[in-house]
Amino acid sequence: MLDFLPYNRGTNLNGHPDFAIFNGQYEEVTDSLINLSGSRPLAIITARKELKAEDWEKLKALNTLAKQGDISLCLMSLPDLNERNTMETYYADEVTLKSILRSEKGILIVEYGIIRAKWNLDTRPTKPIRHVTHLKQLAAWNS
Repeated sequence: MLDFLPYNRGTNLNGHPDFAIFNGQYEEVTDSLINLSGSRPLAIITARKELKAEDWEKLKALNTLAKQGDISLCLMSLPDLNERNTMETYYADEVTLKSILRSEKGILIVEYGIIRAKWNLDTRPTKPIRHVTHLKQLAAWNS
């Protein structure tokens, strides 16, 4: 029987036994990726299907914050999806991706290994987000 675990806001991802992320060479990198969230907030774009041009447009502000060094940004997807993107890409199985975020595409904010916020990409907040993390610039990520 498969245990379908939801990873809600406030869930500590450090050392979770059923949570695994892989790099492009399919090496398990869960701990090193989650540890990035201790140095600055980590925004993970999750995708269980191919992201379209309008989806990438919605992510421009996060890309800008990442280029400024205010956040770490990566894509977590199923293997062989979204291969044309330019951001760092990691892979997880569909059960893990669905457990983390029920929608097919979305945004997960992790800080110090703890999920601070998560949104469906299509219904993300349109007003500035406040108090998601200690980083004030993140409050205006979608401006």
